[in-house]
Amino acid sequence: MKKTSRISVGVIVITVVIGLAGVDGVVAPAFADPVEWHGFQRPGDVSVRELEGKSPESAPEILERELRAEWPADSGEPGGRVVRVERDRVVQVGSSVVSLVVAEGSRRSSVDARVRVLGLEQAEELVGTGLVLMVDLPAGADVEVRGDYSAFADAVGGAFGSRLRLVGLPDCGLSTPDLVGCRAQSSLVSVNDPDGLTVSTVLSVPGGPVAPSGRGGEIDELVIGGSVYGSSGSTMLLGVVAGVSSDEGDYSALPLPASSSWETGGWTGDFSWSYPLRVPDVPAGFGPELVLSYSSGSTDGAVSTTNNHSSWVGEGF
Repeated sequence: MKKTSRISVGVIVITVVIGLAGVDGVVAPAFADPVEWHGFQRPGDVSVRELEGKSPESAPEILERELRAEWPADSGEPGGRVVRVERDRVVQVGSSVVSLVVAEGSRRSSVDARVRVLGLEQAEELVGTGLVLMVDLPAGADVEVRGDYSAFADAVGGAFGSRLRLVGLPDCGLSTPDLVGCRAQSSLVSVNDPDGLTVSTVLSVPGGPVAPSGRGGEIDELVIGGSVYGSSGSTMLLGVVAGVSSDEGDYSALPLPASSSWETGGWTGDFSWSYPLRVPDVPAGFGPELVLSYSSGSTDGAVSTTNNHSSWVGEGF
C-alpha cells in the first residue's frame, strides 16, 4: 500500500511538468550564465609567469650604538683639591671632569675652593648611576660649577647625557651614605649643554651671618642655590643624576589605566574576565562592539563524555 502511493505521486509530478511544457504561452525557464546576464564579460585567460627572486649574499648590517661609560676615579684627597677660582676664566680641577669659574655678578673676583670627585662605588651608594662632587666654598662666594659628562653620556642609553642635572645632597652622605636621609636629593637650577656635553649650576654662599639653630650659635643650615643643606660649614655635595625627560624625549613612567575588568561569582567560584577591543570608526557610527570574555565556569563539569569544544580563542573564552 505504501509503495503504490509513492509511485503515484511520482507519476503525477512528471505529468504536471510535461503538461506545462505543452501548454501554449508557457515557456520553460532558461538558465542563463549569471555573469553574461548582468552585462559583464568573462575575462580572458591571463598568462602567469613565475618570478625568480635573488637572495641576498649576506644579511644587512644593523648599526647599533655602543653604550660606553668611563667614570672618573676618586681624586684621592679626602679634603678635596685646592684650586684658585677667578672671574672670566674657567679653571679645571686637575685632570677631573669638574671646572669652576666665578659667577657673573659676584662681589668677589676670585676665591679659593676645594673640590673632590667621589669614587664610583661611593657615588652609587648615594645616587645610583651618576656622579657625586664635594665642593667647599668660603663665605660670600658665588661660583659656577661645571661637570663634563662626555665620557659617560651613553652610560645607560635613553639619551642619558641629555637628561643629566645637578642635585644637592646632605654632607652626611660622606660619612653615613647608608642612611636614607643622607641620600635625600634637593633640586637645583642647573643647565645642561648638549653641544658642549656639560651640566652646570651656580652655588652661592651667604657672606653675612646665617640664622643659627639655637645650639650656642652653631651654624646648622646653609641656604645655597635656593636649597637647604644640613652643614657645619660650607661643604656641599652635588650629585650629577639623570632626570626623566629632556629635549630628546620623555622617559617617565606611563600611567597604567585599567584596560580590562574582572569579577568573581562568590560562592560558585566562577571567575570572569573581559577585555574590550577597539574597532575602526565607520560612517554613521554603526561599528560593532567586540569584547573578549572569559569565564572559568563555562568549563565546569566538562568531562570526556560531554561536548567540550573550545572557541577559536581558547578554552573558557
